[in-house]
Amino acid sequence: MSPLDKKTVQIITDFSKNYAKAQIFFMDASLDYIAGRCCMVNGILYRGHSLICEAIEKSLKSIYFIQNKQNHRESRHNLLNIKNDIEKKQFSKN
Repeated sequence: MSPLDKKTVQIITDFSKNYAKAQIFFMDASLDYIAGRCCMVNGILYRGHSLICEAIEKSLKSIYFIQNKQNHRESRHNLLNIKNDIEKKQFSKN
């Protein structure tokens, strides 16, 4: 495998700097999802459901951050508001 050229390294570095918060949200979401699945498999349904809901919320917030380069203003954990804002932004581009 050949080494990356300077331009490619710069693109990767810039992306990492600009979207670090989204990357953290996605990592947290994946860990919450895995923990939620483990709970569900072992019969701890209430905690499993709440962890999976948190994973969905974090995933949606990271998508919103990538689209808008700012945090979502939703503080009440309303997934429909976040989803609707993502869809509004996505369809307004077309």
